[in-house]
Amino acid sequence: MLQPEEKEELFILIVDDEPNNIQLLGNILKEAGYQIEFAISGEEALDWVNSKHFDLLLLDIMMPGMDGFEVCQRLQENPDHREIPVIFLTAKTEPESVVKGFHIGAIDYITKPFNQSELLARVQTHLELSIGRVKLQKTYQKLEENHQEFKEIQSQLIHSEKMAGLGTLVAGVAHEINNPSNFLHIGVQLLDKEIKEFESEFWSLFDSDVDKDALDYFKEKFERFFKTIHNINEGSERIKTIVQDLRTFSRVGEAEQKKVAITDNLESTLHLIQTQYKTQIEFVCDFQATPVIECFPSQLNQVFMNIMANACQAIESQALQTKSNEPGTLTVQTFLHNEELGISFQDTGEGMTPEIQQKIFEPFYTTKDVGKGTGLGMSISFSIIKKHQGRIEVDSTPGQGSTITVFLPLKLSPENTSERSL
Repeated sequence: MLQPEEKEELFILIVDDEPNNIQLLGNILKEAGYQIEFAISGEEALDWVNSKHFDLLLLDIMMPGMDGFEVCQRLQENPDHREIPVIFLTAKTEPESVVKGFHIGAIDYITKPFNQSELLARVQTHLELSIGRVKLQKTYQKLEENHQEFKEIQSQLIHSEKMAGLGTLVAGVAHEINNPSNFLHIGVQLLDKEIKEFESEFWSLFDSDVDKDALDYFKEKFERFFKTIHNINEGSERIKTIVQDLRTFSRVGEAEQKKVAITDNLESTLHLIQTQYKTQIEFVCDFQATPVIECFPSQLNQVFMNIMANACQAIESQALQTKSNEPGTLTVQTFLHNEELGISFQDTGEGMTPEIQQKIFEPFYTTKDVGKGTGLGMSISFSIIKKHQGRIEVDSTPGQGSTITVFLPLKLSPENTSERSL
């Protein structure tokens, strides 16, 4: 039951070309507590609706010029007005007229001459239904917003725990690898020095009458020794590079904003990705801009890792579909765009349909098989870039590849920076 204070906030538009009908309806509805406006033609009714909000229309069918059916049809064609309840006023009770009215969007009809009790009962019922529908829509919208907020908070919490654990793990692994790597590196240097000294002393023991075949034999042995030492030395240097890349990627202790050369982060992340796809993918770096920017390094490294890993997996998937043995290509490019640094990741993978492109940043959305992806990578990446006051653009064509471009401001504005660390 509508309360008097509720009725005072409800506006009803009466549309009828007969002044007597308007006066009769207006008096009945005003006494019931409703706010009333009136129109004497279809054109005037549409002008009213375009200029003011109405909660209900009482619409006469038979009017000169634009009749009630056409007015109702026009309302239904306008997304801003199609939710307004329309009750037809008619002296025509033929089934075809009633059916036509319902078909084009009316919710009820009242026959002339009017019965006051019936009129008020139908108006109140449909207003209550309309108000209930609006409340239900608002509740649903609020639930949708809460659900989306919950998913974002959940993904951020997962990301926060993941990054904390990942940083600690990577730093620990780097430390454990670094110690034996240093021993190996120092040991190889000492071994190289010792063998060189031994070689010098060894040759000093021979005179000019030594058999040539014997000399060639020992020369070949020493060459093999030094080649092996060289290979071991290269391996130890490679381990040191990997350790440094792991440390750069994890950036443990760098939860605060700082200035870094972002291309260093890109290279270290790229090196880690390359270890998994040495033969299948060609990696191309085109750093046209190498500015120092303000950011949270470990978080951006996670973004770069997510995007590159997805690109490599898309390239692998494309190779399987096309049965191609040719390596795919992932091109990482940096460039300046106005006051932003652009970082594009262009792959020759399987690409994405427009439908997938619209969903890739939704939490828990994934196109991978069950157990092979959480659907959080790109959602977390979007959140991180947003917190850096940046944006991500996606351009993709199925079967041809994708280009994901990250735009970052060269300098973060001070507002909300204290909340940027996840």
